[in-house]
Amino acid sequence: MKIFKASLLSILLLSSMSLVFTSCGDDDTCGQSDWAGTYTGDAVVSEGGVDTDADSATVTITSSGTENIMVSYSYVVSGAETSITFDPFPATSCNITQTATDPGAGITITISLSLDGDELNLDSTATGAGLNTSVSITASK
Repeated sequence: MKIFKASLLSILLLSSMSLVFTSCGDDDTCGQSDWAGTYTGDAVVSEGGVDTDADSATVTITSSGTENIMVSYSYVVSGAETSITFDPFPATSCNITQTATDPGAGITITISLSLDGDELNLDSTATGAGLNTSVSITASK
């Protein structure tokens, strides 16, 4: 019975989260041209629960094919740069969430993006294989 309740709770939680990410506002249509560009701003990096302000943060979004975008971001903490690039994914909304899992490495990475004019918010998490890292970037073109 406990397993059934835990499974039901998990399904309800996932359903609720998907509803949050798919809810639309008045103008929730962003295509490649809206997303494409270089954004600079601030980042907070959390590793193992310890938050650190990054020295700098850059997000570069390019078009890929006719409907997809490719997202790369980098940040510098104490002189060390970290860069992440995601495979292309569809740009059909002003709010996008993508998850990728590498079963061989045991790592799951999730990225959530929101665009409001020239203002970009990016949240990314990497977990598994000893990782517990999150990055939050607020940037503008």
